[in-house]
Amino acid sequence: MVYLGPSRGCETCKRRRKKCDETRPSCLRCITAQRTCGGYEDDVTRKFRRYDGEFGDKPPLSTARKCSLPVRVFGPNTDIMPEDVQPREVSDEKVEEFALRPFSYDYCIISTNHSISRGYLDGLELMLNRMSSQSVAAKACKNVAFASHGIKLCRPGLTRKAEMLYNALLAALAKALLDPTFINSMESLTIVTLLGLYEMITASDTYAGNLNAHARGVAAILQIDISLDLFGAI
Repeated sequence: MVYLGPSRGCETCKRRRKKCDETRPSCLRCITAQRTCGGYEDDVTRKFRRYDGEFGDKPPLSTARKCSLPVRVFGPNTDIMPEDVQPREVSDEKVEEFALRPFSYDYCIISTNHSISRGYLDGLELMLNRMSSQSVAAKACKNVAFASHGIKLCRPGLTRKAEMLYNALLAALAKALLDPTFINSMESLTIVTLLGLYEMITASDTYAGNLNAHARGVAAILQIDISLDLFGAI
């Protein structure tokens, strides 16, 4: 048998071990079977980023990967929008696990020289690796990923997941803030930053979001005075 290299089929067909017709953005096999097509992985998304610095010559590989889930569009030559459901063979636990990978890819900018740039959320992925996938910080990352990809890919199922997770996070954060040692910890500051990202992602012309309330909450946590109105004078 001649090896032709790794499969270029969609993620769903590869998991099901079926031959994919490679129609884009969603393959016809998935559409016919009423499954959610998992999208395609190109050569760029196969590459992993490396961390430098404290790990010397052998830094660990990052698990950050671009989201392969395709935009939900009308079927070929039809006006029928495929149902927004997650693949049958993917559990809810796996969906949450997969959400952390595109979050790191989209939002974590790793600085290779901290004397030049601090990056953005640099070190967050390493922090998550030391914590439970069900920690408040990890859930805040999943919340941002679900919201951003749900809106961008026209997948209301993901935006609903984000909204439910956000409400749960607010309750968990309020409880955690009762611990004085948690208030000024790196974890608490990371969480409020991520919740602010969620507010910006979900804000629209008709729904301005709760950015101002969020900013005042952050100021209270940091015990600083803030009079900045993110959308103009109140």
